[in-house]
Amino acid sequence: MYDVLMKRFLFVLTLVLLLGNFNYADAASAGKSDVKAIKNILKSQIQAANKYSYPDFIKYFDFGYINSDGFGLDIYSKLVEDTWAAYSNIQYAQKVKNITVNGKDAIAEVIETANAQIESQYNLRGNLKSIANNVYFLKKTTNGWRIVSDIILTEDTYLAFGEMADHAPVLNIPYQIGANSNYTASLEYTPPKNTIAIASINQEKVSYPQETSKENYRKLPDDGILERFFTSNADGVNEYIVASIGLTRPEFENKDLQINVTGVAYVIKRINVIPENKFINKEGIVPVKERLLKLQENDRAVEQAEKEKFEADKHEIKSKKEEGAAPAQETTAKPADEKIKNEKVQSGTNVEEVTKPAAPGEKVKQKKTKVDTEKAKVKKEKNAEAKSKAEPGQKVKNKNKKQKKDKSLKGTYSPSTIDIPTSATVCPVKEPGSTSSL
Repeated sequence: MYDVLMKRFLFVLTLVLLLGNFNYADAASAGKSDVKAIKNILKSQIQAANKYSYPDFIKYFDFGYINSDGFGLDIYSKLVEDTWAAYSNIQYAQKVKNITVNGKDAIAEVIETANAQIESQYNLRGNLKSIANNVYFLKKTTNGWRIVSDIILTEDTYLAFGEMADHAPVLNIPYQIGANSNYTASLEYTPPKNTIAIASINQEKVSYPQETSKENYRKLPDDGILERFFTSNADGVNEYIVASIGLTRPEFENKDLQINVTGVAYVIKRINVIPENKFINKEGIVPVKERLLKLQENDRAVEQAEKEKFEADKHEIKSKKEEGAAPAQETTAKPADEKIKNEKVQSGTNVEEVTKPAAPGEKVKQKKTKVDTEKAKVKKEKNAEAKSKAEPGQKVKNKNKKQKKDKSLKGTYSPSTIDIPTSATVCPVKEPGSTSSL
């Protein structure tokens, strides 16, 4: 019975795996065909734009199209036509970065560029260059894939004429910011010698028709940097920052001052404004600044506690070492002191001199004295042993000899008044055959 169940389980498992692999292969194949179809649509759209063919360009958009600026297909297509009319030789290029397909929905990340040759009202020739990073949202319909929306992540446009045609200024701005927020826009440019540069920086909402702000020109500072502070609109509408620079070269003609415009440049950049979400309940939410301050206070408290614990442990270890060092020293020193004291008592040495700490110069002398004491002790033991082994007659003879010696020396000297040389001060004895003399 067990074998039958196992075989049935393995059969079902194999069937599921086979079916799963088959479906996955079909899905992968369908995904590849969809990616190819989307690439063909984007390529055909660019080709139609370069031919300025409105019907061929617009047919790849869904009629319900609306972009992140809030423009529907009617306004968006009208802007495309206006661009073609203003720049009759404009040409587009496109690079597909990535395509993601999820059933009947897809996302295509694309970098698009545009270039055109232009002339200004000052009879100066120049060029236009635009680069945008777009995200297209597509949907699969009965007529194939169609664009239903797009978001322009970044958009930089440069128009430069005359002396500035090849040296466009640099404009620094945030690419995205919240509504009603402060930000700075800075323009950087180093003008050629013998020229005067005037510049302006303006803020404009993305609208239709586009409302042009009034330009307030001022002389470019000596460091070549002009800055302005702005506040993003509270409506959540995307914005453009428009910076312009004009180069003039003063010249005298027939004693009259002539101001000649030698170069003009415009830099336009998009700022995506995130609208305020008014359906957020912030009750109970602690502001990030307060949370960071609280975390910093907690970190400081933990650090201080660790430091205090470290100092306490260090003090405790030091105290234990000091408490343990004194008894050990006393225990170690006491037997040694007692041994020296006993030896000195036996050899007649003053006890106070032994226990008193010796000066550095006295250490060698004390060491030699200790050696002499040991020798005296050994000699005394040998004499005692020899005495115990002596014959009775010899003992009496030695006793009489000692008494006679003591009697002859009695009253002839005092150890306290006569300096008796010790082993440390004994003069060397001349050895037989030695040539040295005392």
